[in-house]
Amino acid sequence: MEATIMEQYLVGIGAIILGLIQIYVGVRTFKRFKQTASKSTSPFSAFGLWYGFGFGIIVILVGIATLTGNI
Repeated sequence: MEATIMEQYLVGIGAIILGLIQIYVGVRTFKRFKQTASKSTSPFSAFGLWYGFGFGIIVILVGIATLTGNI
């Protein structure tokens, strides 16, 4: 079953918006984290931030690929 052009645009724009929100939340968390982090802060939270940024970038790229019809 083929997706219509309108469905591709909606999915692509939705994916781009979700990716941008993910990156925005990551930047906001990083700024707060930088101010309030101490020795008791888990080192795994930094990994979580990086994976959040990576996930946001991947979702944006999938959205762009969907908009251009490559997926």
